[in-house]
Amino acid sequence: MEKEKESKKTRGWFVNSFAGAMVEPEKLRQNDPEPADFDAFWSHQRKRLNQVPVREISRIPVEAPQDLKNKADHFVVTVVYAGPKPLTGILSIPKNAKPHSLPAIAIFQGAGIYRSGFNRQYVDGAIILHVNAHGLPPLEKPEFYTALSQNELKNYAHQNKTDREKFYFNGMYLRVMRAFDYLKTFPENA
Repeated sequence: MEKEKESKKTRGWFVNSFAGAMVEPEKLRQNDPEPADFDAFWSHQRKRLNQVPVREISRIPVEAPQDLKNKADHFVVTVVYAGPKPLTGILSIPKNAKPHSLPAIAIFQGAGIYRSGFNRQYVDGAIILHVNAHGLPPLEKPEFYTALSQNELKNYAHQNKTDREKFYFNGMYLRVMRAFDYLKTFPENA
């Protein structure tokens, strides 16, 4: 058991482990052809995002679990992007970081509707942005997320799925892009 714990902790990384298996992956084939305008569509989406400057709406200090609080300063952040729901997440910046000294890592919450919070995917010596997939406040009480999953976000995966401009996941993809834009703005980023 002790060896298992130690194998999951390397160079300051705390990771969740997942297992998978595949037989003959080279035989996998794309089911549908890529749309002819795929690259043009995403180029347009990127231009749309670029029209909105990367800007924090808020950065609120937050108390981290005991094992993380002395390593970094932690914040709930909200950042503007080109859609109705902002980029939201938990930002951790190691204490006493020097300019251009740290890598920046985005951790993306799965698409479920739940509290982001802190987890053991913390990396020592890096700026971490743990992104809420839906642009929701990341540290609300569980009832907040339950209510959303039963109402506004019920069956969200199917919302506007026949209109690629309004498709629910388009907003998620743009928040992913904005997360990387945002991390590039930090003076501590190497």
